[in-house]
This record gives sequence, structure tokens and C-alpha cells, in this order.
Amino acid sequence: MSVSAVHSAIVTYLQGASITHLNKVYQYPSSQMPETDFFPSGTYGNTTGAVIFAYMASGDENRIAVGGAHSGRKWIPYRVILNCFLRGYYPGTSGAGVMQDPVYLCAQDNEAFLDSLIAAIRADRNAGAAGTVFMWGEGASERMGGKDIVWEQDIPAALHGGRTAGVIEVHTRVEVYAIDNAMNT
Repeated sequence: MSVSAVHSAIVTYLQGASITHLNKVYQYPSSQMPETDFFPSGTYGNTTGAVIFAYMASGDENRIAVGGAHSGRKWIPYRVILNCFLRGYYPGTSGAGVMQDPVYLCAQDNEAFLDSLIAAIRADRNAGAAGTVFMWGEGASERMGGKDIVWEQDIPAALHGGRTAGVIEVHTRVEVYAIDNAMNT
């Protein structure tokens, strides 16, 4: 397989995986992204939505069979970074007559998104493409100490320094390894 084939398989899988709040997965970053890409059609400005930029950060390969190029196998891990941005509109939000903090609500939405994203990675070790992706999210690299999925998130913050009332955004970075299904290379 190839870097682009594995990359495409992961993007296609995530886009169809029914991840909470996810609206769009980008294979490559866009120089200009419409704000409406965060949200399902017709819900702009009154909901929570997320986008993912899937990035193939690095890769290497090692022969794992001594049969040579005619019958050998290679171990080809790619480090995949999922840069996730969740944005929500929480103007005048109240529950049970009590005003709720929009940053707190965004953090809750981001945790639901993250739980759903991790569940999607766990749900299909081949990212929906068994002929292309041998496995992903299965602790494939010694560089990470065999960790399956690594994530970190920022503190949710008001967008545009608070100039846009009730608009909160949070960035989460998820790192997994995807192993190319390279046979007889």
C-alpha cells in the first residue's frame, strides 16, 4: 500500500463512523475553512460541531521476514495525528433556571466527542479497510512504548478572545499508529 492509501482509508472511515458532534474530516488542511463546516446543514449558530484534520506525521519500515523481497513482509507504521477542533454556541444557556458556564458545557461536549472518537478507533482495527490498513490504534510502535491511543486537549476558550459572545472552542490532539498492510514487499 502507500501513505496516501492508508491516509484516505482513515479519513473515509472516520467520516462515516457516527462520531458525536463530528461534521467533517479533512484529509489535508484547508487554507480557508468555512465556519459552517463545523456543523450539520441547517444548524449553524445553534449547536456544537467538530472537524478533524487527519495528518500523516511520520513513518518508517522494517523487514519482518527474511524471505527477501519476493516473499518477505514489512512492518510499516505511520504516526497519525488527528487534530480535532470542537466549536459550540452557548449563548444564554441555562438549565433548571440556573445560568451554566459555556466553557464547562463545551468541555462536556468535547469529552463526549473524544469518547466517541476513541470508541470508533477501537471499533474497527482496520479502519474499515482491511486490505489497506493492517491495524490502527493497537500500540504499534516502540517509540510510544506500545501505547494504543494518546490524546491531549486544551482548555476550552472563548473564540476571538471573547469578542463573539457564547462561542467556545477547544482543540484536542489524538495520536495513533496505523500499520500498512504491505505484503510481499
